[in-house]
Amino acid sequence: MTFSPFDPNRLDELALARAFIDHEADLLDRLAYEEWLQLWDASGHYILPIDRDTDDYADRLNHIYDDASMREQRVVRLLSGHAPSATPIMRTVRTVGRVRLLDSDTKTLIVASSLLIISFKRQVQTLIAADVRHRLRRDGDGLKIAEKHVLLINSDEPLAEMSFLP
Repeated sequence: MTFSPFDPNRLDELALARAFIDHEADLLDRLAYEEWLQLWDASGHYILPIDRDTDDYADRLNHIYDDASMREQRVVRLLSGHAPSATPIMRTVRTVGRVRLLDSDTKTLIVASSLLIISFKRQVQTLIAADVRHRLRRDGDGLKIAEKHVLLINSDEPLAEMSFLP
């Protein structure tokens, strides 16, 4: 049977995934990084690739390819105030749209969305756009992020400062 993202029987799954992704965006905008870390499955990966045409991120150069330890270290650096590039902390507002349930089973939801981030730091406001894919694992009554793949619209170009988590 072919999976249809428009199956009305899956609207509950789509609503659950959308609420989870909106919650994640809210945590990141509020700099609630410690809470954000709790959304992750222990074996999950956070990927911000450079190459737009690969699925083999472990064997490629990426802007970000973080496991649990690297995510925690990134949060410590962002919040420590010791890194000049992270001071002052960048303010952001995220808008998540075009949320689609690509696939689901009893253990996993695969969700695609668009992401617009307006960032502000040192009197400069910047717009960042990306396509995002979340692989969410069912965890009791909730969800955990098993993989977050953020493909920036300009991923293969030199990036300006990224002293926050997209």
